[in-house]
Amino acid sequence: MKRKYLYAIVAVLIIGIATFYFVNRAKSSQPQQLSYVTVTRGNISMEVTGTGNLSGDVRAITLKGSGTVKKVYFKVGDTVKKGDLLYEIEDDDLNNQLEEAKLNLDLAQQQLNQEKQNYNNSLAKLSITAPSDGVVQVLVKEGQDVTPGMPVAIIGDNSKENETAENNGQTTQNSVNVTAQIAGTVEKVYVSQGQNVKKGQLLIKLSSNNISDAQIKNAELKLKQAQNQYNQILQQIDNLKIYSPIDGKILSQNINEGDILGTSVASTNISNTNSQSQQAGFVPVLDITQLSTYESQPETAVIVGNSNYVVNLSVDETDIKNIKVGQQAQLTTDNLPGKTFTGTVSQVSQLPTIQNGVASYNVTIEVEPSEDLLLGMSMNVSITVAEKQDALILPIQAVQTNGDRKYVILYTNDLKNQNINSTNNSTNNRNSFRNNMRFVETGIYNDNFIEIVSGLQEGDKVLIPTLNSSTNANNSNLGGFGGMGGFRPGGNFNGNSTSQGGSYPGGSFNRTWQNNSSQGR
Repeated sequence: MKRKYLYAIVAVLIIGIATFYFVNRAKSSQPQQLSYVTVTRGNISMEVTGTGNLSGDVRAITLKGSGTVKKVYFKVGDTVKKGDLLYEIEDDDLNNQLEEAKLNLDLAQQQLNQEKQNYNNSLAKLSITAPSDGVVQVLVKEGQDVTPGMPVAIIGDNSKENETAENNGQTTQNSVNVTAQIAGTVEKVYVSQGQNVKKGQLLIKLSSNNISDAQIKNAELKLKQAQNQYNQILQQIDNLKIYSPIDGKILSQNINEGDILGTSVASTNISNTNSQSQQAGFVPVLDITQLSTYESQPETAVIVGNSNYVVNLSVDETDIKNIKVGQQAQLTTDNLPGKTFTGTVSQVSQLPTIQNGVASYNVTIEVEPSEDLLLGMSMNVSITVAEKQDALILPIQAVQTNGDRKYVILYTNDLKNQNINSTNNSTNNRNSFRNNMRFVETGIYNDNFIEIVSGLQEGDKVLIPTLNSSTNANNSNLGGFGGMGGFRPGGNFNGNSTSQGGSYPGGSFNRTWQNNSSQGR
């Protein structure tokens, strides 16, 4: 009985194996459907992608020095414009210093005015003029030294000329003595003896080494010093009104009305100061620091600019040659699904960063402002490095590589009518593929599509590989050529749907076979 059961089991197994063999043989002998796409026209773009964090213009405003916060004109979250008043500080000591400086300035100005007047008066005394009309008698000669009060001329009344008597140089009561008002030397005599002169007419010109503008220059120096002191204090008072340096939004505010600067309430950890102000002799009450990254700063108002958002990318050496200033970029963030932002390449670094023997370069993207964006957001960036409008395009898996050349398999009637199956794979299928092989010249590409520059026309049908796990490892699997990594899909193709990768139905043909036909390359 056991032997009969064993024979029965063996018979069942033989029948099952035979049935499986003949069923699968019948299936394999059935023609397989070829997949193809049509060469069409469309838009295609080539893109370089990367990620980076959104940064922007962040300013920290620190109030320093002394005084009391008189008024705060904003609160956290407010939007401000460049030049908007933020703080107003009151400092009684500065006001007193300003009054004293103004008094010193006025005194210095008065002193200068007096020195100028004295100088001009001395210059005027060098010119001796006639005090009245009459006949002049000159008592000195050119080159003669004179002293203050010394007579230099006599003016006689010409209406009483006949009554004038000459008595050893003495005059009658109708004559007027003309005296020197300053010590000097007679430089020139402008009249002659007995000449009739008019009141105010120049008689004699003196010169003097005792007259100098040194006192004026000294007074001018003192006035300048007083003016500088006044301006310094005035600038400090002007600094008591703090204005926004940029357009933006208030992120932090830790100074309140009534706070006294110089106490712990108004201390700051930001060390940058205005060196010019310190050299001028006073402590600045304002420090505006540009922050590369924002971290909460106690007792500091922080403003983030609502413009000039940027994203910095690290682009490797294989792609950097395609990046140019002015190229457009599209940005997305996982924090705002469905929203796309635009930007422009504003800077491409020429200095590489070497890591593990690979060079990368920093690329800066200037992002158009948006209220939806926040500093620090992780941004996905796609830079359009090339694009074509109305180009001939194919799905990229339809184009294969033969050495350094690209080719496609045309879908023609002989392939359509041929019975493609595994039983005639060895000869007929390979010959059909070879006869329909067409070399092409390609242009820009992305992960999905490739531009056909020459070798095909719009409307041509091109065979595409189908999924086939049994492809011979020693032959081409015809599943797309390599070296295309690093680009995101950017094409716009409205052709037929395609299958993904694999080999042609009925097997594959040797990749190193050279096409001797005259079809385009």
